[in-house]
Amino acid sequence: MNSGALSLFERIRSGSDKLSPAQKRVSNYILSSYRSLAYVTLAELARLTLTGQGTVVRFAQALG
Repeated sequence: MNSGALSLFERIRSGSDKLSPAQKRVSNYILSSYRSLAYVTLAELARLTLTGQGTVVRFAQALG
C-alpha cells in the first residue's frame, strides 16, 4: 500500500467521530472492502452500504 492510500485510511479513521451513522456505514465498508472499490460506482457503494447517493457524496465532502 502506498503512502497516499495510508493517508486516506488515516483520514477516514480520524474523521469517523464527526460522521452520521449512515456515513459511518460508508466508512466501515470502504475500510473493510477497499480492494474491490476501484470498480464500484457511487450508486453501487450507496446500495452496498444501504445508504443514499447523497450520503456517499456527503461522506466524501466530510473527508475534505
